[in-house]
Amino acid sequence: MPSRVPAQARVWTHEQTGTRTWATVLIFALLALAAIDVSTAAGAPGVGVYRGEGRTDRVDRFETWLGADVTHAVDFLKNVGWTPEDAFVGPWFRSSYTLSLSVPLERHPPSDWKRLARRLKPGTLVRLGWEMNGTWFPWSGDPPAFIRGWRRAVRYMKQANNRLLFEWSPIAGSGDPRPYYPGDNFVDVIGLDVYNTETWWRFRKHKWGTGWHVAFARKHGKRISFPEWGLVQPESGGQGDNPKFVRKMLQWAAKHNALYQAYFQFDATGGLGQHELRHYPRSERTYKRQVRALERAG
Repeated sequence: MPSRVPAQARVWTHEQTGTRTWATVLIFALLALAAIDVSTAAGAPGVGVYRGEGRTDRVDRFETWLGADVTHAVDFLKNVGWTPEDAFVGPWFRSSYTLSLSVPLERHPPSDWKRLARRLKPGTLVRLGWEMNGTWFPWSGDPPAFIRGWRRAVRYMKQANNRLLFEWSPIAGSGDPRPYYPGDNFVDVIGLDVYNTETWWRFRKHKWGTGWHVAFARKHGKRISFPEWGLVQPESGGQGDNPKFVRKMLQWAAKHNALYQAYFQFDATGGLGQHELRHYPRSERTYKRQVRALERAG
């Protein structure tokens, strides 16, 4: 995407060359662009998506459907008993997408962490023990053990591939994430998972919501990300088709210079939620329109 140059810098350049008329035209063009719903945007974050294990083909089709560049893809190692040789890791290495790989924080020998690191291309985001402030994963509930495990994994993986990035990612609206923070030397990006089980305003003001996320990342000097976000149907405790939530989420990510945002475009099994945008036609239209507008303005 083209670099974003502040309007003031562009006007100053035109004034110096004596072409004030062009500066005026540019100002009006920027004002017209602001009429698009990107008024709170400071820049366009990377666009990511989850479409299934190793499914680079589905991400390709999502990009075509969206009509905008997809830069990131999210994937998951299986929750229990992962191995460094999990077959789906390979396709991401050969793809053009930056991978955010969610890795369960289990106890593995050093050789496993190192072999996994060598299978990941430079720049891969490793999302260890995600949503640790919830109650549904085995790595939750014991912050000191979590921190020891995180630091151990990071040390071994960096020994094998020192160009990986480590992404710490709690979930909005659950318990206090702060006791699980492993320290600035072991974290590169601070993510947050957000699903519309509450209104946008409540997440914005929640004690451990999107406002807290931005402030915490700023305090620690880190970029933010949204590795998972999406809609949930009312039957599973969500707000359903909610264009305002989608619009605010994308604007917020842009305003606060998120590294990327990734929509969870996948229906979970076992009654855990319908997330695919096809279930929510008004939000689907808003998502596509907003992402395209942000790309044009970025």
